[in-house]
Amino acid sequence: MGRNKVKLNVRVTPSKKEEWTSKLDEGEFLNEVVRRGVDRELNDEYVHVSVLDEVESQHTTNTDTEDITNELNELRTTVQTLSNQIQSLQQTTPTSDDTDDAESIEDLALRIIDDIPARAHDFPQHAHGVADDADDRERIRTLIEGSQQTSDRVDGRAERIAALNDTPVPRVREALNYLEHSTTERVKSAILEDARHWVRI
Repeated sequence: MGRNKVKLNVRVTPSKKEEWTSKLDEGEFLNEVVRRGVDRELNDEYVHVSVLDEVESQHTTNTDTEDITNELNELRTTVQTLSNQIQSLQQTTPTSDDTDDAESIEDLALRIIDDIPARAHDFPQHAHGVADDADDRERIRTLIEGSQQTSDRVDGRAERIAALNDTPVPRVREALNYLEHSTTERVKSAILEDARHWVRI
């Protein structure tokens, strides 16, 4: 059995031999490990540990970034949905201070209608520059933004109309909502800088 083998002399320091020997699995011999190592090195079967670390790091980084981006997008969508729901509730939730002798929403709507800014006479002429095919919301945004560039800023918020009429804001908002959605009056609304404005267009 020994006739077909050639003995190779490999010299290492005693400390290196001790280090290698300490890392052997039970029942494993150093000469077997050396032969295996030389074969793999010469056959290019090794991948350096630094390369593996780099590949793993890139994979982890890409995965983490993608996961964070997805979570942020989901969070953004959730916040927008909640914001829309809150805005909708503010417009439609009936108030609890209604009493038998309280003014009806229809009567309040008739009382406040003249306090809603009208496109025809409350806005400066330069604020009217909006495309003919623009929808009502775009028209309102253009009117409000245009008026804010002048000293006579037009304000179509429920808070201002409520203050003029000494009426709670939720009641006025309900009346404005009634005018916009349940009558033939040309009252429309749009949100500009986190505030809803009503305008007679």
